[in-house]
Amino acid sequence: MKPGMFRPGRAQRKARSLVLAGVWSMMFFGSWGCVSVGSFRSAWTPDPGRLEVSVQPQVATRLDPELPTTTPFTDVVIRTGIGERSAFEVRVGPSGFHSAVQLELFERPQAALSIAPALGGVRYPVTEDDGLHVLEYRFPLILGFRTRSGTEFVFTPQGILASVGWYHPERFDAALGVFSFGIRQPLFQGLEVHPEVTVGYAVPIGPIIGIDEPSFDEPRWMFGAGMGFSFSPR
Repeated sequence: MKPGMFRPGRAQRKARSLVLAGVWSMMFFGSWGCVSVGSFRSAWTPDPGRLEVSVQPQVATRLDPELPTTTPFTDVVIRTGIGERSAFEVRVGPSGFHSAVQLELFERPQAALSIAPALGGVRYPVTEDDGLHVLEYRFPLILGFRTRSGTEFVFTPQGILASVGWYHPERFDAALGVFSFGIRQPLFQGLEVHPEVTVGYAVPIGPIIGIDEPSFDEPRWMFGAGMGFSFSPR
């Protein structure tokens, strides 16, 4: 069994403050304006054969003085251990479809380091009625620290390459640098709550598609916040 078994008394005392922190984060970042670039992963992979289902309500924002965007949405993530130190993950929802393989590079009872390269497609909003289809390559590095009570503090820097209008001959490529901080707290056996906040910086690196309102044609700051709820059936 992985390290960090929950202790009901301490977990229950922390649950309310974590939930309130996640809700406050969503309200704060939601008042700003882009699609989630967060992670919501633990640095530890599930045990082989163990299934984890996560529901992740989020608010993603893009800072743009001409076209600010605020996007609330909820993704569902299914994650399972496929080896002693590896896992496979599928994410579906309004943010698109992504699949990832997570590999532990280093693992100790109180610390772990892993990578989770991912490939996916997503629809970025341009206006209320229109959007751009994007092919994404994600390269996160996940560093986690666990306390004796089971609380995990997760730091996730990641690089993202996005090809906007990848089916178009004049596609628009962008590179994103992203950093996420999250907390994973066991509530009781099999259930975890994990608020997370994210900041990112997107830089266009290719020609712009010929549309009236491009998603962005110069560097943009991006923010996100959310609250994940993960359940393992066994």
